[in-house]
Amino acid sequence: MRLAYSSGKVIIGYRKAVKYLKTGKEKPKAIVIAENMPSHMRDMILYLAKMSNVPVIKYPGKSIDLGRAVRKPFFVSTIVIIDPGESRILELAEQKEGS
Repeated sequence: MRLAYSSGKVIIGYRKAVKYLKTGKEKPKAIVIAENMPSHMRDMILYLAKMSNVPVIKYPGKSIDLGRAVRKPFFVSTIVIIDPGESRILELAEQKEGS
């Protein structure tokens, strides 16, 4: 996750994720959501991602852990991956879809 943040292009935040999924100006490669994300927010992201054909990766930790993974000192519930950079996070998304 940290490599995608430092070498690629990622957007942090639920509202920005919804905006990117609705407008489609730059189609995300994947969406990462925290395990403890509120259900109404998670349902909205999952619905919009399905409509946009964007894979969703469920981060196994809480939102504070997701924030720490991208070196932010606050809670992060959603990360939009526009460009993965040198990371292999999209391979993880493909593995999750295949299984």
